Amino acid sequence: MLYYNITNMNNTNYMNTIGQGIGVAAAILSVAYIIPQIKQIQETKNSESFSCDSLYITLLSSVLWFYYGLHFKLYPVIITHAILVILKIYHIYLHFLYNPKLKKPFIYDLFQSK
Repeated sequence: MLYYNITNMNNTNYMNTIGQGIGVAAAILSVAYIIPQIKQIQETKNSESFSCDSLYITLLSSVLWFYYGLHFKLYPVIITHAILVILKIYHIYLHFLYNPKLKKPFIYDLFQSK
Protein backbone atom coordinates (compact mmCIF):
# COMPACT_ATOMS: atom_id res chain seq x y z
CA MET A 1 0.00 0.00 0.00
CA LEU A 2 2.78 2.42 0.88
CA TYR A 3 4.59 1.61 -2.36
CA TYR A 4 1.41 2.31 -4.31
CA ASN A 5 0.92 5.72 -2.70
CA ILE A 6 4.51 6.82 -3.26
CA THR A 7 4.65 5.77 -6.90
CA ASN A 8 1.31 7.34 -7.76
CA MET A 9 2.00 10.67 -6.05
CA ASN A 10 1.82 13.70 -8.26
CA ASN A 11 5.34 15.16 -8.10
CA THR A 12 4.36 18.42 -9.81
CA ASN A 13 3.83 20.38 -6.59
CA TYR A 14 7.02 19.01 -5.06
CA MET A 15 9.06 19.90 -8.15
CA ASN A 16 7.52 23.37 -8.35
CA THR A 17 8.50 24.01 -4.74
CA ILE A 18 12.06 22.88 -5.37
CA GLY A 19 12.23 24.91 -8.58
CA GLN A 20 10.97 28.04 -6.87
CA GLY A 21 13.40 27.55 -4.01
CA ILE A 22 16.28 27.25 -6.45
CA GLY A 23 15.04 30.35 -8.29
CA VAL A 24 14.88 32.38 -5.07
CA ALA A 25 18.37 31.22 -4.08
CA ALA A 26 19.71 32.17 -7.53
CA ALA A 27 18.06 35.60 -7.29
CA ILE A 28 19.56 36.26 -3.86
CA LEU A 29 23.02 35.19 -5.02
CA SER A 30 22.73 37.28 -8.19
CA VAL A 31 22.11 40.40 -6.14
CA ALA A 32 24.53 39.46 -3.36
CA TYR A 33 27.56 39.03 -5.61
CA ILE A 34 27.62 42.70 -6.63
CA ILE A 35 27.31 44.20 -3.13
CA PRO A 36 30.90 43.38 -1.99
CA GLN A 37 32.26 44.97 -5.18
CA ILE A 38 30.33 48.17 -4.60
CA LYS A 39 31.33 48.18 -0.93
CA GLN A 40 35.01 47.74 -1.83
CA ILE A 41 34.91 50.66 -4.28
CA GLN A 42 33.21 52.89 -1.70
CA GLU A 43 35.69 51.99 1.05
CA THR A 44 38.89 52.18 -1.01
CA LYS A 45 37.70 54.98 -3.33
CA ASN A 46 39.48 53.13 -6.12
CA SER A 47 37.88 51.28 -9.02
CA GLU A 48 40.86 50.74 -11.29
CA SER A 49 40.82 46.97 -10.72
CA PHE A 50 37.35 46.56 -12.25
CA SER A 51 36.85 46.14 -15.99
CA CYS A 52 34.48 48.64 -17.51
CA ASP A 53 33.62 46.17 -20.28
CA SER A 54 32.44 43.55 -17.81
CA LEU A 55 30.26 46.14 -16.08
CA TYR A 56 28.59 47.04 -19.36
CA ILE A 57 28.10 43.40 -20.33
CA THR A 58 26.49 42.48 -17.01
CA LEU A 59 24.30 45.61 -17.20
CA LEU A 60 23.16 44.63 -20.69
CA SER A 61 22.54 41.07 -19.48
CA SER A 62 20.36 42.30 -16.61
CA VAL A 63 18.42 44.64 -18.90
CA LEU A 64 17.73 41.75 -21.29
CA TRP A 65 16.67 39.45 -18.44
CA PHE A 66 14.43 42.24 -17.12
CA TYR A 67 12.78 42.58 -20.53
CA TYR A 68 12.42 38.78 -20.76
CA GLY A 69 10.70 38.76 -17.35
CA LEU A 70 8.34 41.54 -18.45
CA HIS A 71 7.50 39.75 -21.68
CA PHE A 72 6.59 36.49 -19.95
CA LYS A 73 5.28 38.11 -16.73
CA LEU A 74 7.89 36.34 -14.57
CA TYR A 75 7.82 38.54 -11.48
CA PRO A 76 10.82 37.02 -9.67
CA VAL A 77 12.93 37.65 -12.79
CA ILE A 78 11.56 41.19 -13.11
CA ILE A 79 12.24 42.09 -9.47
CA THR A 80 15.70 40.51 -9.38
CA HIS A 81 16.91 42.17 -12.54
CA ALA A 82 15.33 45.53 -11.76
CA ILE A 83 17.42 45.54 -8.57
CA LEU A 84 20.48 44.39 -10.52
CA VAL A 85 20.05 47.11 -13.16
CA ILE A 86 19.92 49.77 -10.44
CA LEU A 87 22.96 48.31 -8.65
CA LYS A 88 24.93 47.98 -11.91
CA ILE A 89 24.20 51.59 -12.90
CA TYR A 90 25.40 52.67 -9.45
CA HIS A 91 28.46 50.42 -9.83
CA ILE A 92 29.29 52.03 -13.19
CA TYR A 93 28.80 55.48 -11.65
CA LEU A 94 31.27 54.60 -8.87
CA HIS A 95 33.65 53.18 -11.45
CA PHE A 96 33.79 56.52 -13.25
CA LEU A 97 33.85 58.48 -10.00
CA TYR A 98 36.85 56.68 -8.51
CA ASN A 99 38.90 55.89 -11.62
CA PRO A 100 40.79 59.05 -12.64
CA LYS A 101 42.05 57.43 -15.86
CA LEU A 102 38.56 57.28 -17.35
CA LYS A 103 36.90 60.17 -19.13
CA LYS A 104 33.71 61.02 -17.27
CA PRO A 105 30.48 60.62 -19.26
CA PHE A 106 28.11 63.58 -19.54
CA ILE A 107 25.61 61.96 -17.16
CA TYR A 108 28.25 62.06 -14.42
CA ASP A 109 27.72 65.84 -14.08
CA LEU A 110 24.01 65.35 -13.42
CA PHE A 111 24.74 63.54 -10.15
CA GLN A 112 27.34 65.94 -8.82
CA SER A 113 26.24 68.56 -6.31
CA LYS A 114 27.30 72.06 -7.14
